[in-house]
Amino acid sequence: LFLDLGIYTGIMSGAGIMGFGFMCAFDFERRMHVAGQMEKAFIRAAALEKHDLKQNEIHLDIFVAEDMSAWMSARKVARAFGERYFLRVQAYTSILMCFSFLCVAALNLIAWTQLTHHVSTVVLLSTTVIVIAFIGSYAMFRGVQLQEKSYEMRAILQDTILKIEVMDGSSINGIVSENKVNSKNVLKQIDENLNFIEIIYRPIALLGYRADNRLIGSILGLLV
Repeated sequence: LFLDLGIYTGIMSGAGIMGFGFMCAFDFERRMHVAGQMEKAFIRAAALEKHDLKQNEIHLDIFVAEDMSAWMSARKVARAFGERYFLRVQAYTSILMCFSFLCVAALNLIAWTQLTHHVSTVVLLSTTVIVIAFIGSYAMFRGVQLQEKSYEMRAILQDTILKIEVMDGSSINGIVSENKVNSKNVLKQIDENLNFIEIIYRPIALLGYRADNRLIGSILGLLV
């Protein structure tokens, strides 16, 4: 009876921090949706053709420096929205993953040293590792998707810069050469800022490592 009560208490006390793993994944998903909307707004601006105005859509002109500055500022605000909470759930998820490593270490200690133990101990530790591996994998998968949005945005920026570079003639669709040069310089600066802030300086990270497919493989490899 006391053993069952102890197991139940341990599970209930750990449910809260496990919930942070799901909240981390959901927050990654929300940020990915916002990044997608900002990406669509830039793609519409970079199409170099007129669009039918639709309600609740952002319309920008890549040949207007103020529009591009506003777009970059909006992207920074969207990325920084709820940042304290975002960093906290990332930290809790990292702590959750570290706890699973301790459970794996305990299982290895029992197996290799033949320590006397109750079968429920192995069952509880194994179940904990499996549940945390599922939650952590889901959170890491969403984190990888969010980080890939930064790579996608850089690719779109560089492709747009290339299109502006190869535009022939002094005027295309009413765009003069001076505006082309200014737009190209602004987009290059945006590309450099995005690369430094979102990929080098402050990428999406778990356990202190940048979120990518190698991270998921490494974590699951340690757990298995």
